[in-house]
Order: sequence, then structure tokens, then C-alpha cells
Amino acid sequence: MATCSLVMNHKMTLLARQSRQLKVHRKCFKRSLAVMNAWQVESYDGIGAIRKSESTPKPVLNNPLDVLVKVKASSVNPLDVQLTAGYGKTVLNKLRAASCESANRDGEYLPLTLGRDFSGEIVDVGMSVKDHFDFEPGDQVWGAVFPSSPGSHADYVSVSPTSVSSSQFSVCKLDQNIIFVDR
Repeated sequence: MATCSLVMNHKMTLLARQSRQLKVHRKCFKRSLAVMNAWQVESYDGIGAIRKSESTPKPVLNNPLDVLVKVKASSVNPLDVQLTAGYGKTVLNKLRAASCESANRDGEYLPLTLGRDFSGEIVDVGMSVKDHFDFEPGDQVWGAVFPSSPGSHADYVSVSPTSVSSSQFSVCKLDQNIIFVDR
């Protein structure tokens, strides 16, 4: 438990330092009025707790170094299945709390959108992305979402440009995910 606490404190320190370096003053997260489809876990009762939501808030770019990707394909991997049964929920809940997500009355951060690996098209970039990365709207990318972030089994996902790679091969969207997962 002490190790988990140290890791959490270190991550929170890094997040605070990064926010100060970017000189960004903002409330925790802006809320989106737009909605999208997403596959979500409503409880940690296993695979049967997965439901399709048609009213999940569409992600917004809260960090000037994030990109918004329209997901064309995503994969299901063992981590998704384990998360439905509550795997890692203590650590992931602390990470979500540090990112100012709001918990339900039971202290759980549900519903949880599943999915880590994805491919798709960048539809928006944060205001500082072009200064540091070679990404712009219309770029085809593939990548992975950090487990404490909302997942890729949704119409859109907001991620750091360090979590995506340009898709310069003439491979179909589904094959990009298969290549990524098999690595």
C-alpha cells in the first residue's frame, strides 16, 4: 500500500508540475454538451455489466497538448475484461480523483468507458500541439489510451499526442489495431 501511495503522490506531483509549466489556469474539466456512443461498465459485476450508452459526453480538449480522435476501430484485450470485474479499481480511482473526475455516491468512478487500443482520425488538436508535435486534424493515427482515462470503445477519445502514432501505411483501420495489439 505504501508503494501505491508513493506512486500516486509522484504522479500527482508530475501532473501539477506539468500544469504549471504549461501556464494553464483552468477548472478541472470542461463539460461537453455534445454526446456520443460508448460501451461502458456500470458496475464491477463482470462482463455482464457492459452497456451501450448513447448519451456519453463527447470528450473536450482540456489540455492544450491533447488531441481529439474520431475512433474508427478499437480492440478488446484482457485488461478490458479484467476491468469489468474491478481489477485495479483502487489505483485507477485515485488516478481519476487526481484528474478531478467526479465519483458516484459509492465512491466509484462509474460508468467507465472501456477500451485501450484504437485507430482513427484526428478531428481537433489542443492549442499547443502544433508547437511540439506534427499532428493536425485529418491525420490518420493509431494508439493506446492510459487505463485511468476514458477508453476507446466510443465514438471519440481525447489523448496525449505521445499516446498516438501517425498511420502512414496503406493498411485498413482494423488491421492497424491488430498490428498494435500483437506487438
